[in-house]
Amino acid sequence: MNLYYVVPETVFHEPFANHTGRITSHRFDLFQGQRNIYLPLANGLVLLMIEDTGWHPTSQGNWHSHPEVARLPHPEKEATVTFGDAMKLPHKQLQQKHLDALNAKLKILPTHTITDLHNALIAGGWHSMGLSQPF
Repeated sequence: MNLYYVVPETVFHEPFANHTGRITSHRFDLFQGQRNIYLPLANGLVLLMIEDTGWHPTSQGNWHSHPEVARLPHPEKEATVTFGDAMKLPHKQLQQKHLDALNAKLKILPTHTITDLHNALIAGGWHSMGLSQPF
C-alpha cells in the first residue's frame, strides 16, 4: 500500500535536523528503506507516493508534523473520504492549492477519493511502483 502526500518539492529536499537540533540529512531520508516516487505537479508542488511498509513511527511523525506536508486520505482507513472533506480535517493540512495542482495534472476534483487518484495514476502510466496493485 502507498501513502500519498502533496508537498512543495523544496520540502522533500530540505535539510533535516535530528532530535539534538543537528542537521544530519535531508527530509527525504525520513523514508530511507521505503520505496517512494514523486510526480511533479503545478506551482512547484509534487505528489509523493511512499510505500507504507514498516516506516518508523518517529520518522513518519517528523514527516507529518511539517507544516507544508499535505496528507491525502489513507487508502484503507479513509478510502471513501473525498478530497473536499479531507480539506476540513486540520491534521491533513490539505488546501485548495494542493487540489488545484492535482486537478491540473490528473483531473482530480474535490468530489474524488484516494481511489480515484490511484486509478488516475494507473491510467496515466504511473504503475512502475506497483500502483497497478490493489491498495
